[in-house]
Amino acid sequence: MAISLMAALLLGWRAFTVQGEARFDPAATQWFIDLRSPALTVLAEATTFLGSTLALLPLSLALVGLLSYQRRWPIAGLVALGMLTSLALTILLKDAVGRPRPSADTLIGAPNTGIFPSGHTVNGTALFGLLAGVIVVLAREAGNRALAIAAPITGALIALAIGLSRIYLGYH
Repeated sequence: MAISLMAALLLGWRAFTVQGEARFDPAATQWFIDLRSPALTVLAEATTFLGSTLALLPLSLALVGLLSYQRRWPIAGLVALGMLTSLALTILLKDAVGRPRPSADTLIGAPNTGIFPSGHTVNGTALFGLLAGVIVVLAREAGNRALAIAAPITGALIALAIGLSRIYLGYH
C-alpha cells in the first residue's frame, strides 16, 4: 500500500508540475479510437464498470465485512484504510491537477468531470491490489503457492484492464 501511495503521489506531482506527457495524449487517443469495434466496446464498458463506485463500494464493503466476520480485524482495517486513502487521494489529486478530459467527440458514454488521476483506475487498483494481498495471505496460510503467485498477477491485470478501458472509451 505504501508503494502504491508513493507511486500515486509521484504521478500526481508529475502531472501537476510537468505537462510534457500530455503531448502524447492525442496520438494515444487516436490509437485507441482506431482499435474500436462493437465487441471491444462491450468488453471495455464491462471492464470499466469494475472500477466504478457502483462496483467498488459493495465489493469493498463485502470484503471488509467478510474479513470482520472471520475476525481478521487487522486485515479488515487495512482494507478499509486502503480504500479510504485511495478515495481521498483521488479527490485531492483531481482537485490539485485539474487536467481536462479529452474531447467529448471521442467519448463513448456519459461525460464526467476531472481527469487525473482516473478514479476508476486508482480505486480499482487499490481494491483489487488489496484483494490480491488478502488472497496471498490466505493462500500462504493454506499452503497454496500457486494461488499466492496468481493473485497479485490477476490483480495487476485487472487494474491495467480498467485503466486501458478508460482510455479506450475516451475518458482519459
